[in-house]
Amino acid sequence: MTNSDNGQSLINEIINSISTIYGWKGFYDPERKKLVEVPDTILDKYVGEYYSDNPSLKITITKKNGELELTARRPERMYATGYNSFFLLSSPSQNCVFSSSDNNTIDIFEVRQGETVLIKAKKK
Repeated sequence: MTNSDNGQSLINEIINSISTIYGWKGFYDPERKKLVEVPDTILDKYVGEYYSDNPSLKITITKKNGELELTARRPERMYATGYNSFFLLSSPSQNCVFSSSDNNTIDIFEVRQGETVLIKAKKK
């Protein structure tokens, strides 16, 4: 039992750990993420405050030591898997994606689980 909306991630990690210890063949196939280095000029475009209506949420993106940090509830380092795609260690199965509504200025931040958009926030 978990006390979280993201409990399934914890359950999966427990099952994966058990399968590794007991040697269950073919049971655990972890997703391996390849990290990329994103130029500072691109990272600078993502910095700012993003607001979501549903759920009502303020997301602050800052740059520290050449890396992005997301703060919604608490600060978390963002890990780049592409020039506009990141993940957080607290929810590695979700992707954080930056995009533009007018093909010019980065003003949209989304958190996705597969193809499902969990959070869509606009830059103010």
